[in-house]
Amino acid sequence: FSFEAAGSSADFANLARSDSNYGWEWGGRLRMADSGAQGSSSIVNTRLALSRIFDNPILEGELWLEEGKRARKSGLSHIAENSLAHADAAFEAMATMGGNLDPSLALSLNKDAHDVQVQFAKLKAAAGKTTAALQLLGQERIDIKDLLGKDDYGLKEMANAIQELRTRRKKHGDGLSTSNTDVLFDENVKLFGRSLLTGTEWICESGLKNPSEILDRYELVAHRLLPRFERSHFCFAKYLDSLLTSRIKALSGDVSEGRKGTRSTGDDEQWTKMMRKDVGCQKYLLQAMEEYGRALQLGTKHVYQALPRLLSLWFEFTSIDPRPPIAIDDGGGRRRSSSSSAAIDDERVATQLENMQAEANKLVAGMVRSIPAIAFYTALSQLISRVGHRDGNTSDIVILILKRLLVKFPQQTMWSVGWLRNSANGHPRQGRRGDIPRCSEELARKGRLQEA
Repeated sequence: FSFEAAGSSADFANLARSDSNYGWEWGGRLRMADSGAQGSSSIVNTRLALSRIFDNPILEGELWLEEGKRARKSGLSHIAENSLAHADAAFEAMATMGGNLDPSLALSLNKDAHDVQVQFAKLKAAAGKTTAALQLLGQERIDIKDLLGKDDYGLKEMANAIQELRTRRKKHGDGLSTSNTDVLFDENVKLFGRSLLTGTEWICESGLKNPSEILDRYELVAHRLLPRFERSHFCFAKYLDSLLTSRIKALSGDVSEGRKGTRSTGDDEQWTKMMRKDVGCQKYLLQAMEEYGRALQLGTKHVYQALPRLLSLWFEFTSIDPRPPIAIDDGGGRRRSSSSSAAIDDERVATQLENMQAEANKLVAGMVRSIPAIAFYTALSQLISRVGHRDGNTSDIVILILKRLLVKFPQQTMWSVGWLRNSANGHPRQGRRGDIPRCSEELARKGRLQEA
């Protein structure tokens, strides 16, 4: 590191965050060192000294904040608390400048100061003190119904006001000058939304609120405050998925917990029975599929969790026969009556299920182009296993996805789908499945022409 390369505090900060050969990878080297190791302490002490030499409290605070995060994730709560306290003090010192701050620095300071409080709250939540954690995030008195009743701009104004009030520094009055309000407005809305999402996850885990309010909170975050944030949709989808499972168990009279992630043959039968008859279960499933899809459209951070679950829900739901050839137990050990009223009820249930299955197929068909092809490639084996799906429309969509993968990743995908050329499955949509071999042959010809 050359001191001549940094002529000022701003130059030093830019150099420290740079990925160039002359800069540091500020967080990378720390992540490679264990929190309790001597090397880590040397790195921290050296960088603290340099930050103070160049009189840059924000960079010093960011260093303490990063160290606090690492310690918290490693379970070293005392080290984390100490590091976060130092970070808070550094940001507090910078906040004394108020209106003298450059707008970009004010934005960075606002985000970092908020992040410190979030880390303190996460320490409380990890210790089982959920209520104290929610208080640190300023969510113990939020009226969700009032926020839902506002229009989009009114909601953002309220979110900004709550965030400003929560991050206001008592020691320095109003903290940052209102001259930076325009710069900080959108960031405050985003920070409030993320805090609300984190708090909602804790509330859900601890059971502090009823499902109706939790749904309202997720709806507010995922669809209005953070509609472009992948994690908000993923968390919403997981909660809807859990409501689906709970409803099926409640309707089937099963109050046992069971082993997480497992489902017996009896559970499969109950799942099929409830999904065939209950509109509430069907709506939860479609909502969960939609939210999983939105998360995948916005990013692939949760692809290994979201996509397999999305495909499983879709395949299992559309595999249910609306008009099964045999009578179905009514749940009490009796067979259904063959009266005209029972036949009318059966037809109503079958029609409702067919409509919902068509909606599920329509939903996934709309995601074929909007979800990145690389995401579908991670579930290639799952897709290939359902080429011969019972529902013809579902099979067509699977083939469409496979064709897209063949075009996008021909060399990697062709080996996996090559066996379909000799498939002897007598599916009624066999003609459509023939598109895959034709697509493979066409791609092979193009490859040979390009090589020639």
